[in-house]
Amino acid sequence: MTDMAGAKGPLNIPAKDNATGASTNPGEQISGPKNDVTEITETNQDYDGEEHEVVALLDHRMVEDGSVDLLVHWAGESAEQATWEPEREIQLGAADLLYNYWQNAGGRTEVLFHTPRDAPPEVYHVFKVLHHEKQPLRGFKFQVQWVGYPASPADITVEPEPKLKKIAPTALTEYWNSLGGRNRFLKKKRNAKKL
Repeated sequence: MTDMAGAKGPLNIPAKDNATGASTNPGEQISGPKNDVTEITETNQDYDGEEHEVVALLDHRMVEDGSVDLLVHWAGESAEQATWEPEREIQLGAADLLYNYWQNAGGRTEVLFHTPRDAPPEVYHVFKVLHHEKQPLRGFKFQVQWVGYPASPADITVEPEPKLKKIAPTALTEYWNSLGGRNRFLKKKRNAKKL
């Protein structure tokens, strides 16, 4: 299932950045896992809705907003033609490949936030709202899956509604829309006076 290539140094591949169309800077050093390649064949949809087969995830890099891009080797293309893709997009189309990549690298949190000497602050992005529970007099709380992590009990967290409204309003709206709206889950108020 997972075939790890031998240990290599940092990759120095001038890859096209799919999101901006720009190439990486020549000589740019990209920090990667100790074992740089996780090979599994899966498919992923690009921004045009067209499916492409993923051969391997070669490397990763942090983006200024705290998100992660992954260097993707696509089927039918050479490794030099690999492109940088947002982690969220890989998780949507090739989740098992992504989770195996991080596991083989030593764990996502460890690799991104604990191992590097100049590690950035820990930043997490909501991938999906999974479930909700009504709280007495305080709205709802939600089970949340995070970008780069599976929906396993060890990786999901429970977050209050005000926090999700602030950090992930789109994900929260999508969740409620998928269930027919938030109002369906509110208790109906009874009339205080009966005539």
